[in-house]
Amino acid sequence: TTADRSVGDARTAKDARRAMLELMKRFPELGGSRFYLSGESYGGHYVPSLAAAIVEGNAGPEWLNLKGFLVGNAWTAPKLDNEGAADYWASHGLVSGATVAQMKKDCDFNIIGPLRAGDGECDALVASAMDEMGDINIYQVYADVCHAAAETQVAMMELWDLSLIHISEP
Repeated sequence: TTADRSVGDARTAKDARRAMLELMKRFPELGGSRFYLSGESYGGHYVPSLAAAIVEGNAGPEWLNLKGFLVGNAWTAPKLDNEGAADYWASHGLVSGATVAQMKKDCDFNIIGPLRAGDGECDALVASAMDEMGDINIYQVYADVCHAAAETQVAMMELWDLSLIHISEP
């Protein structure tokens, strides 16, 4: 339908609230249960939008027992998130300060990203930054990068019959 052409965070929140209400109808034992919303990354948009839709909807007859929400590593405002990422890379020695300074001159940090470029100069700078970072997990920059050590740890765990998750048979 033409109504389905309307998309965005508000529509997603409305649909998610409706799905939660339907879940409560399907499983009435959950009806009054307190719950928290959580998310990460683009959840920085979805979770607060859904929380607001629930609070606003609770003024009517259909009520959900939302107690709070949390968002980790949230994608919120493109300019802040993109520029913050570039500053983080430079301040942690992942990318040179010169590359980041040139990115700040030539890239539009307002473009929804992360760091999607739109022109040749910015594309080249973003590619250069990625090359400078190499094979580093930007979400865990302090991780042990010695793969041999990690393989040794796994081998020792297997030798000692240890595992991170132990499931007992009934």
